[in-house]
Amino acid sequence: MYIKCRDLDIARQVFDNIAERDVISWTSLITGYAQNGQYEEALKLFEQMQSQLVSPNKFTYATIMNACAGIADLERARGIHDLILRIGLEIDVVVENALIDMYSKCGSIEDARKVFDRLRERDSFSWNGMIAGYFQNGYVEEAQELFCQIPRRDVVSWNAMIAGYAQNGCFDEALGFIYPMRNAGTRLDQYSFCIAIGVCTSLGVLEPGKQIHGHVIRTGFDLNAVVGNALVDMYTKCRGIEIARKVFDKMSDKSKILKIGMSSGHVQNVYSDPVRPYSDVSIANPVSWNAMIAGYAQHGQGEEALKLFRRMLVEGVKLDEFPYTSALKACASIAVLEQGKHIHAHTMKTGYEMSAFVGSALVDMYAKCGSIANASKVFDKLPKTNVVLWTAMITGCAQHGLGKKAVDLFEQMLQANIKPNEISFVGVMFACSHAGLVDEGRRYFSSMSRDYGITPGTEHYVCMVDLLGRSGRLDEAEDFVNKMQVKPNGAVWGALLGACRIHGNIEIAKRAAERLLDLKTQDAGKYVLLSNIYSAAGRWDDAANVRNLMEDRAVKKHPGCSWIEVKHKMHSFFVGDRSHPQTEEIYIALEELAGQMRQAGYIPDTNFALHDVEEEQKELLLSHHSEKLAIAFGLISTSPGTTIRIGKNLRVCGDCHVAIKFISKIVDRGIVVRDAHRFHHFQDGKCSCGDYW
Repeated sequence: MYIKCRDLDIARQVFDNIAERDVISWTSLITGYAQNGQYEEALKLFEQMQSQLVSPNKFTYATIMNACAGIADLERARGIHDLILRIGLEIDVVVENALIDMYSKCGSIEDARKVFDRLRERDSFSWNGMIAGYFQNGYVEEAQELFCQIPRRDVVSWNAMIAGYAQNGCFDEALGFIYPMRNAGTRLDQYSFCIAIGVCTSLGVLEPGKQIHGHVIRTGFDLNAVVGNALVDMYTKCRGIEIARKVFDKMSDKSKILKIGMSSGHVQNVYSDPVRPYSDVSIANPVSWNAMIAGYAQHGQGEEALKLFRRMLVEGVKLDEFPYTSALKACASIAVLEQGKHIHAHTMKTGYEMSAFVGSALVDMYAKCGSIANASKVFDKLPKTNVVLWTAMITGCAQHGLGKKAVDLFEQMLQANIKPNEISFVGVMFACSHAGLVDEGRRYFSSMSRDYGITPGTEHYVCMVDLLGRSGRLDEAEDFVNKMQVKPNGAVWGALLGACRIHGNIEIAKRAAERLLDLKTQDAGKYVLLSNIYSAAGRWDDAANVRNLMEDRAVKKHPGCSWIEVKHKMHSFFVGDRSHPQTEEIYIALEELAGQMRQAGYIPDTNFALHDVEEEQKELLLSHHSEKLAIAFGLISTSPGTTIRIGKNLRVCGDCHVAIKFISKIVDRGIVVRDAHRFHHFQDGKCSCGDYW
């Protein structure tokens, strides 16, 4: 009973109090340890069993072989096999199949094949186990040959082949095997569909996924929870979020699902063990909810993700750490701090706050919602045992302009023997770039490959170009790009172009622009950046030519947008926006602020009104930028002293940056602006970036 309830401590106490232990009691406890992944404990107990002269039976040996396979200990595996042969245990097909599985998982496919070849009687598990062993060890052709020799193929045999191909990255072959399976008259089961759908997810191919979905419907598996989960996961990851929602809405709340050891939120991993037995159980399962919430968050539909999360709470669906993580990511994506705080409170009540996944997501959420202080509080409470948590805090500090703190955290992580990954280096190099720490940034870039064997990716090169360019080393930055070991892409040239805009270097900007435009990028931001450089230099014809090129290449520009959360509701604004219900009050507040700012010495910087119009019209355009509208709304909608937090989808312009410094001093409030690159904390007429941004 205690073993089935996974309470091994009490089971062990009961076992220790048994006066005369027989083979059944020993085998039961050994099996309990093995089934719960405590393989070393199972092996130690087996040794004690032998020392007390209790003879194991074939079930004991089958369990202990599973333990050897679990830790891939080939030496012990061979010792167990020798023991079986030495004592003359009557070997049947069950023991022989266990030997095949053990040797395969210990990496000795030769020993597994020897056992297979000596089999007097081969059942379905023998054939499928040997095929799985070949695939597990990368012997794809041998698996194919053995499959062709099977006298009678069942659905498990076909599934083993499809799963094996998928395990070895042969995704086209895996999908291609579906059709001969159907032509052979073998009916696809839930497992077949999950593997095939998982392959489509891995490939990111929507159309084949739709075809499999059609077959799912025709065979009546569309209301099966596991298949439904796989479909939701596939559609959300293959840009079919609307279809994913239709599948989700159709799924039954209480379904029969297969107990196949799926990890929540990772449906495509079901092909990791092609011959694992499964059984029908009825459970309330949050996998589809999480897949849908995560899908919305990943597709930039944070509000929809949070709506679904709230519905999940209302309907009483059992939550684990994954829905919390996805909901927190959704809060981070749209910078809704108050809703993030509510979810944090919920994790504290349910005990998930200290989970590695949830804790890292909380740090990331608070950082991206502009509250680096709360991010630090959560970080300080958590056990710092994984690189994801450290990276979230390092990146958060970097985005908030706390470059030196980010570097200190990175060094503390190294001292704690936590190995940095690619994202860790992006975070610390970004911090160096935005804090002017040129020497430190160079050192980390060199350390990546030299000390950790990490090949620099595009983001690392972008950080280096930005680091050099932002600090005014434009010639060195251009030389760095020209000497890159990989071909520079649009992001790299865009970083150089952005540095040219900061320092007004038209010549290097022109060369960078030529290389950028040769790539025929569809990133509207790069064209707009080049157009703005020309506009700032008064080269209106060149600016117009760039915008004409955008039209010729059908490049769509996303308009500047700012947003603010007030009383759990998002309010968005565009430049010159008059669609808000409180437009009149907003513009009156803006006019009052404009007068106070002029008295305080503010002079609009019309270089950022990038239109060929009169100065007066430029000033008017600047005064109605989206971030100013959002701030004005925040001021009239919140009580005095409340920090104003806004987000913007583009880089905040230089004039608005100066204006917000004046506003923060006039209204005596903190103002936090999250733009496309970083956070700016305005307080008492100053910005946390120190005007180095």
